Amino acid sequence: MTCVYEVNLSVNADIDEKFMERLKHHVQDMVNQEGFLSAAMTDRKHADEGAEDDGKKLHTCSYIVESRDVLETYFKEKAAEMRKEMLDAFPPIDSVPQFTATRKIHNITQKFTKTN
Repeated sequence: MTCVYEVNLSVNADIDEKFMERLKHHVQDMVNQEGFLSAAMTDRKHADEGAEDDGKKLHTCSYIVESRDVLETYFKEKAAEMRKEMLDAFPPIDSVPQFTATRKIHNITQKFTKTN
């Protein structure tokens, strides 16, 4: 069954423009992986999440993946390398990360399409 791999990012405002430019290439590289079907990049607002604005920029990358098995193979074979590329480009400063990422996996149980 198809799944959604969601990566939520919190990025220091001073690197956000460069980060997003690099992220576009990163997302395309992800979609080019075997079994990744598509992706969307979205911006989020602190207020929409009931959080105070800490000055960081919030983004989400949502990947549609053929199956959970495909995603697990990606985690085993490629994820560490892909994550390292972003960390190398934006390393921590004085042990403080310039961005953080949290991840979620959603297993799609039903799909709906417009009927009219």
